[in-house]
Amino acid sequence: MDIKPIRSMYPSNLFRPGDGDLPPYLAGRNRELEAVEPMAADLRAKRSPSANVILYGPRGNGKTVLLKVIGDRMQQAGAAVVQATAKGAAASREALEKALAPYDGWHGAVRRLSEQSGVSLSRLSLFGVKLDLDRSPGPSVEQMLATRCAAGPLALLVDEAHVLDPEMGGGLLDASQSIRGKGAPFLLVLAGTPGIQHALQAMETSHWERSRRVPVGRLDPGEDRAALMRPLGELGVEADEDALVRVLETADRYPYFLQEVGHAIVMALNRNGARRVDDAVAKRTLESFGPIKNAFYGSRIDELDDAELLEYAAAAAREFVNAKDKKMERLQLVNALAAAPDGSGAKAREALRGLVARGVVWPKDGGYEPGIPSLLAHLAMVATPGGPAPPAE
Repeated sequence: MDIKPIRSMYPSNLFRPGDGDLPPYLAGRNRELEAVEPMAADLRAKRSPSANVILYGPRGNGKTVLLKVIGDRMQQAGAAVVQATAKGAAASREALEKALAPYDGWHGAVRRLSEQSGVSLSRLSLFGVKLDLDRSPGPSVEQMLATRCAAGPLALLVDEAHVLDPEMGGGLLDASQSIRGKGAPFLLVLAGTPGIQHALQAMETSHWERSRRVPVGRLDPGEDRAALMRPLGELGVEADEDALVRVLETADRYPYFLQEVGHAIVMALNRNGARRVDDAVAKRTLESFGPIKNAFYGSRIDELDDAELLEYAAAAAREFVNAKDKKMERLQLVNALAAAPDGSGAKAREALRGLVARGVVWPKDGGYEPGIPSLLAHLAMVATPGGPAPPAE
C-alpha cells in the first residue's frame, strides 16, 4: 500500500518539547525575569550583586529554558556567562577550572594578570583572595572565581543544582559570599528541583538562605493560551474556542505538556490540511498527545514505586483532590502522609522530602501545591485500592 506523505503547511519543529530548547514563545515568565533584573543591573554597573539566585520548581516547568534566558540577559548586561551543570563543569574543582580558564588553566590566567598588573606572583591578590601559585598546588573555588572576575563581571549558571556535590556546592556558595563582599562583580545562579533547598541545607552553608529564591511553576491562566497561540497565530492559524479549550485543559498549564500539545497541533494541522484548530484538529491532537501523557504518568509512578513513595504520593493526591483549596499547610500534608500504611510521623516527614524532591508536591508561597495537578488526580485513581480506572487519554 502506498503511503502518501503529509503535506507540511507549518514547520514541524515549531514547538520543541524535550531537553530545554527555547520554545517559540516564552510565556508567563516576566515575574521570574524581573526577580533577577536587579542582579543584572549590578553587573551592568560592574558592582557586586547583593545576593545569589536560586531557581526551583518541579521538572518540566522550564527552569533550563529560563536559565538560558537569564544567561542572555546577563550577557546583554556585559557579563561573561559560564553555563554549567552539577555533573558537568560544576562537578569538581578540576572541571570548574577548565570551564573558567579553558585555554591555559588557572595558573596561566594568574601569570597573565601578574604580567599585566606588574605585581609579582607572590604578592598578587584579588577581591581579598591571595593568588600565590607557589603555595597553592591546586586553586580553590574562591581563587578561580576571583581571577575570572578580574577581567570583568561574571555570571556562573548551574543547572541540576539539587544534585551538586556538597563540597562543591558549599565551596561555590562560600566563595560567592566572600568575593562579593569584597566587591567582585559576580553572580551565582543555581537551578534545580524543589529538593534543592534540602540539598543546600545539608551543605551546612547557612548564608544560602539569603539568596533570592525564585519559584518556577506552571503557567497562570491565560499564559498557556499565549504559549500556544502566539506562535501559531504568527503563521495565520486561528482556533475555535471550544476546540482550543479542550487541548489547553489536557496540557494543565504545564510547560512541558504545552510544548507536546503544540507539536501535536502542528502535526494535526498538516495531516488534516487545516488552517484552523477546529474539532477535527483537536480530536487528532488529543489522540496523539494521550499516549505521551500516559507514558509520562507511568514513568513517574514507576519512579515513585522504586523509591517506596507511591503509597505516600497516593495519600497526598487524595488529600489534594478532595481539598477545595489546592494548597495546604505543611502539617495538614504531613498528617495525610501519616495516614498511609507505615506512615509514622518520622516516616511521613521523610516521605514529604522525597515527594518534594521529585516535584509531586512542592513548597510555594507559604504552603504546598501539587507539582502537576493532573498527575495527582491520576495517582488518586490508579493508586487507590478498588478505585475507578483512570480515563483513557
